Amino acid sequence: MELCLKVRTACGEMSLNSAKALRELSEAIQTMTAPSPARTHMSAAIRAAKGLRAELSQDADLAKVMHVAVIASLLSELVTQTKKIAESVDNLARAARFKDPEDAQKDVVINVAS
Repeated sequence: MELCLKVRTACGEMSLNSAKALRELSEAIQTMTAPSPARTHMSAAIRAAKGLRAELSQDADLAKVMHVAVIASLLSELVTQTKKIAESVDNLARAARFKDPEDAQKDVVINVAS
């Protein structure tokens, strides 16, 4: 239970400080000014990440399980986001009246002469 609290706290700090840093960076781009406060927020997020890694590295088995779980979670999210992109491209294709794939293949010319 103690580990869950440490992970939750570290994740909260990483998320909060990363969000603040991104907000500062966005504002810096919009106003075309140097993003000095973002460095402070990023430093805090990095400290939290390093602390979490150090905590997890004390238990090799837990670290392996966490590594596999993170990869599985990221891949699952990748599939979800790729599906959304595919749906958006399909919507764009319909709205912009893209060529049908069978018709587009007829337009392809392959030059085999060297």
